Amino acid sequence: MRMVFVLLGTLLLSGCLSTAPEDSAQANRPIVGEWVHSREEGEGVYRRAGSREFPPSRFRMRFQFFADGRAMWMYLAPNDAHHMKPGKWTREGQTVHVFDETGGLVSAFTILEQTPDLLRTRKL
Repeated sequence: MRMVFVLLGTLLLSGCLSTAPEDSAQANRPIVGEWVHSREEGEGVYRRAGSREFPPSRFRMRFQFFADGRAMWMYLAPNDAHHMKPGKWTREGQTVHVFDETGGLVSAFTILEQTPDLLRTRKL
């Protein structure tokens, strides 16, 4: 009986002591959903849509990522009639690329930090 407890304890302890680096765990976190630029927190900081209220702004970048690789991104129109445009997105590790419908690059960034409601990025 004592041997059973020792084995169980060893298994539980080994499960708690993961040797996987944080980067690989973060690389597997999905970014699917809508993200809004939180310029008040700094350049490259995005918050999940609906996670907070933002003050009024003439333009606030926003991306929406779908699991099937489709994307929507806020287009900064010259006449201030901003609207969402369709495109595609890819992710390799911590690097994300957003493309318009013709394949032109809209945005490219590296994810520096990610939580369920925060995406801290650096432009490439």
